[in-house]
Amino acid sequence: MISNNINSTFLWNRLILRFFFLLLPIDALTGYFSSIGANLPLSVIWKLILFFCISIYLLKYKKGQIVFFSIIQYVSIIILVSSFGNSDELPKTLNHLFRFLLCIVIYAFINLLRNNLYLYDKLKKIISFNCIFLVINILLILFGIGTRNYVEQFSSKGFFYAGNEVSGLFILLSPISLYWLSIKNNVSSTIFFIAFTLITTATVLLGSKTAIVATLFINSFVIKLYLQKKNKLKYFYITIGLLLIFILSYGIKIIVEWDLWQRWIFFYNKGGLNNVIFSGRDLYWIQEKNEILNGQWYNLIFGMGGDRTVEMDIFDTFLNYGILGLFIIYSFYFYIIYRIYLLRKVEEIAKIILITDIVFIVFSSVAGHMIYSGMAAPFVAIINMIPILYQKEKTCNKF
Repeated sequence: MISNNINSTFLWNRLILRFFFLLLPIDALTGYFSSIGANLPLSVIWKLILFFCISIYLLKYKKGQIVFFSIIQYVSIIILVSSFGNSDELPKTLNHLFRFLLCIVIYAFINLLRNNLYLYDKLKKIISFNCIFLVINILLILFGIGTRNYVEQFSSKGFFYAGNEVSGLFILLSPISLYWLSIKNNVSSTIFFIAFTLITTATVLLGSKTAIVATLFINSFVIKLYLQKKNKLKYFYITIGLLLIFILSYGIKIIVEWDLWQRWIFFYNKGGLNNVIFSGRDLYWIQEKNEILNGQWYNLIFGMGGDRTVEMDIFDTFLNYGILGLFIIYSFYFYIIYRIYLLRKVEEIAKIILITDIVFIVFSSVAGHMIYSGMAAPFVAIINMIPILYQKEKTCNKF
């Protein structure tokens, strides 16, 4: 009987991990059908099944039960509060919240599995595969395949349905994938920099200034670590110089070709430097802020729901879930970041993840569509367990 339970649990875990492998392919397939006018919610269905499977696993363990029933309690509060206001907005609210909750249950699932020796290698393959799939998907536009991220310019979102969420994927997946490539003994500098070039090209093709700046910033740390190991640190400064030349030349070209200078002057005249930086998002926030502050008292505590967005995640959190939601959601992120922070001096990979997390949170507060990204949320959970699993594996290998 015990043997059967162990085998069934093992098979259940393997099933869930196979779901992880296909996260981005399913997202791309959903985007493809959307591009031809067939709005099939394949990605939502896939993640709902994943959520259900993980929840069943969590209920087998006391810590998992605490996580699961805490989620149920919070969702119940959201439903109750919505009954006092606009209950028609509840489906939108739950859909928006689900993207964050998926991150929590995946993190809890991996945390419960952390003593399994095979898990680190499995997750490493999952991240690497999805990163390669992401880059290839974006680069397909060079061969006339895929869809543009911005209609008015040459850009790419591959076959993904939400181009603005792809920025978060590049921030999360590319640094750790490059790091793993850098520590392989048989990988030459040529192969490493080809991989870096392909990632950078894909990021530029995405056409998002958030993705370009954030990804290059984090990946520069990976390059520095790589060149330090090769005793070629001087090449790091050469690489950074070349990147700056590339960014400046590309930026000037974009400003001239897309007439961005006139657009920036328009934004500046309308609202000053803030309006140039935030592209009008700060004005959206002022409008929404007045509504929540002048509304019912419970809206301030529990939020207004309805998938409201000013395209800045920290403000979106406050608008949708109030002070309570702001505390709960960002407490989770501070908790996982703190766990990584404690490992930063022990594991080199923890430094990469720590920088990734900080950049991810900062840019989510400026650009939005990251914390509540159905595409990025699973990978937030996965990469933040990697240093912990790596340390476990390394400790076990000593004995």
